[in-house]
Amino acid sequence: MEPKSQITDELLTRFLEAKGVRPTCPCCGSTQWHRLHEPLAGFNYKIAPAVDVGAFKGIEIVVIYCMNCGFVRPHVAHLMRAWEEKQLGS
Repeated sequence: MEPKSQITDELLTRFLEAKGVRPTCPCCGSTQWHRLHEPLAGFNYKIAPAVDVGAFKGIEIVVIYCMNCGFVRPHVAHLMRAWEEKQLGS
């Protein structure tokens, strides 16, 4: 299996801007966000089911949080990779 590409801060920013994601926090209105960086280089976080559901082992996410109130926003990594591949192919 081919290793997944790392989601850079630049890719995250370009993806969110291209998709029209509002920069304001839904809780406090701040526009200051920080990325919760991978615990180890090249790895993002994963949301996984609490019980065994067969082949599904979870979904890789990129996490950002509001620097004012701490609101946490997860974004699915595979959508960013697919968008980037489409941009590079066009």
